[in-house]
Amino acid sequence: MGKPKGPLPLMCVIQDNKKKIRPVLDYHELNTYVKASTRDADVINDAMREWRLMSKNSNDSVVDLRRAYLQIHVHKRHWPYQTVIYKNQRYALSRLGFGLSLAPVMMSSILRYVLQQDSALAKTTRGYIDDTLATNGNGRKLVIHMKKWGLHAKAPEYFGENPVHALELEVTVNPLTKEMFWKRGRELPIIKSVLTKRDIFSLCGNLIANLPVAGWLRPACSYIKRCSNEAGWDEPIANKYVIEMMQEVVDKAVKCNPAKGVWNVKPNASLTVWCNSSSLAKGVVITLGDRKIKDVTWLRPKSDAMHINVAELDACIEGLNMALKWNQSDVSIKTDSHSVFSWLNSELTCDKPMKCAGQCEMLIRRRLQIFEKLVEDYVINVTVTWVPTTKNIADQLTKVPTKWIKNKVATQECNTIYKYDK
Repeated sequence: MGKPKGPLPLMCVIQDNKKKIRPVLDYHELNTYVKASTRDADVINDAMREWRLMSKNSNDSVVDLRRAYLQIHVHKRHWPYQTVIYKNQRYALSRLGFGLSLAPVMMSSILRYVLQQDSALAKTTRGYIDDTLATNGNGRKLVIHMKKWGLHAKAPEYFGENPVHALELEVTVNPLTKEMFWKRGRELPIIKSVLTKRDIFSLCGNLIANLPVAGWLRPACSYIKRCSNEAGWDEPIANKYVIEMMQEVVDKAVKCNPAKGVWNVKPNASLTVWCNSSSLAKGVVITLGDRKIKDVTWLRPKSDAMHINVAELDACIEGLNMALKWNQSDVSIKTDSHSVFSWLNSELTCDKPMKCAGQCEMLIRRRLQIFEKLVEDYVINVTVTWVPTTKNIADQLTKVPTKWIKNKVATQECNTIYKYDK
């Protein structure tokens, strides 16, 4: 086996979500020598969208592998790179450890290969690292199939029996209407007495990461992160107003948590895309009927001096791109900008020439060409409707509390650029 080449420090880490202390291997040094390609890596947002489109009823289930990484054997010639000292004795790991940068990609590739060995089962399943969604009541069949190929899984968790944790969300079924709903799968974070920039980013991640719908939390967290950017990662935040904003967000989330919604999305259904933009951010909400299924916020760059109408047009194009990922044939776009409404309708109907002038004319025409090409190439039916700002549900994704903007001490750098007038 040879001399040890890669000692792995053994650490004790407290898991806040499970209230446990677990031994964790530090792979930081070893990962610097590993070239991890993300080309074939699973993206949780893509997997979640596919799971929601595939989910049909309470007979669907989630199958989780039992100690997934420990089921992957490491070749003997690689043992010297994974050694651990425990009680003055050196051990070599013969299984894959948690923390290696390649581990998720390897696990996904193995699971994908195993699922493809049964063509009928592959059509009704979708894996994500060590979790697999099984539809049409194929949960037990999937467990048997995995065991045949050397993967040991836990018993399937059916949506209709108990709340099921699917991709960090908790999914339940209404016993009366049989509708499936999701909500946040973990408890809201607790703010420490002293916060660093790393703590702020971690708190914001716990509040909005991997959530299909987060509402007002998205612009609030993004704005707080921007205002804390001047500090070093491990330096305490000296500005008390940033801490107050963070505390306000957590307190409001406890009372009014927007992170919830309908889980399953019907394929080939008509989607409505609500778009809005302000001097601070662009926002998009996708709804199916009266149910929100996805929302996104993008803060505009600090140096962004683009006209507001161009930003509104950008939001509509971003919204159409998001809707196309759901493979729907009918899309209705809602905007509260009269100019954007007129431009898009002129481009779709070709009944009158598009009127625009000024320094941004060519930029607007270029964006309209992109919009037209998307509609043409994906063969979708798109309609554009104007709505007043008061009825535009994407409006809340483009604003933060006015007192945050007016507070020159808390947002000195941001406020020199943005004049928030809503």
